[in-house]
Amino acid sequence: PADQVKPLRLANSGFGQGLLATPLQVARAMAGLLNHGRVPVPTLFSDTEGRGETHLMPAHSEAVMAALKAVVEDEKGTGKKALLP
Repeated sequence: PADQVKPLRLANSGFGQGLLATPLQVARAMAGLLNHGRVPVPTLFSDTEGRGETHLMPAHSEAVMAALKAVVEDEKGTGKKALLP
């Protein structure tokens, strides 16, 4: 319940501290952004073309991708050292 969350825990959650995700969850989330909101379904089979769950509107996915790109490419970006040639 929200009324039982301590203020420090709430503040830390605001920037991701204390939240846990498996590598597979992180990979699926990033794949969803890069696939215009369509999150792939993990499987052991290769014949899954077209399968996935849509969780984001393509416009939202495009906005997040533009922000990620701006971090490394824009003049005021803070991640210029991460830019790949």
